[in-house]
Amino acid sequence: KVLITIDDAFSSFYNFAWPYLKKEKIPFILFVSTEAIGKNGYMNWKQIKEIEKEKNVYIGNHSHSHEYLVDFKETEITNDIDTASKIFIENLGYNPIFFSYPFGEYSSFIKRYVSKNFLFSFGQHSGVIDTNKDRYELMIAAMGNKGLGWTSEGFSDDEQAITKIHENFGYILGRILLD
Repeated sequence: KVLITIDDAFSSFYNFAWPYLKKEKIPFILFVSTEAIGKNGYMNWKQIKEIEKEKNVYIGNHSHSHEYLVDFKETEITNDIDTASKIFIENLGYNPIFFSYPFGEYSSFIKRYVSKNFLFSFGQHSGVIDTNKDRYELMIAAMGNKGLGWTSEGFSDDEQAITKIHENFGYILGRILLD
């Protein structure tokens, strides 16, 4: 089984990938960094709410700033995550149960803090998930221009590229999680 995760809520996801995922009923988690929402190149809250209503779609917290939290002081880390959580509550009525560490990296402090505020978190490292895996160290594999060697070059549009990925790799788009 594969779970797709998409980071950052770029408007290109909404315009190109979302219609395809919706049509094919492919489940995914959209990880949102709240600071960028509504800015040029990013989705807005209306679009996120539209996506969130679908049965196979989950929204995840990806921090507020999307900065490299490992370099932050502890108070800056908690403030950043808490700010995002408050914004989610204001806009969606809840704080998501999923958290994705920005850049896939975390410290022991970040992991402890996240474990007190979320049910699951994802970091970028290789491997598979089984019943013995720590739910605050769930693994994802990056995919993109360099992640699995695929690039969009040679395709006439994004939908054609997404379709080609789906045909060749199964439900791989964005980042993947195998169980």
